[in-house]
Amino acid sequence: MLSDRDPCPVCGHPTGDCADGSTPPIHVIGPGIFPSLGYEETVIADHDIYEDRQIGPDVTARVLVVAAGTPMKASLAQRYGIL
Repeated sequence: MLSDRDPCPVCGHPTGDCADGSTPPIHVIGPGIFPSLGYEETVIADHDIYEDRQIGPDVTARVLVVAAGTPMKASLAQRYGIL
């Protein structure tokens, strides 16, 4: 790949010359990787999360809130006891 003189998106080298023996990146991709979730920390659900919701006077339904493997906001994970 040719250098286009723009900052490297992986290591952050200001001119994109990553092959000069510079140190490896010290940061990991995290918040912001899923733009629809904003910049809050994200958590991947390791199991399906269900919630019972009342749909009538004497009727409740079990609803899938978050499917396993789906990214969700950390605040939602705390709400369901994952964090």
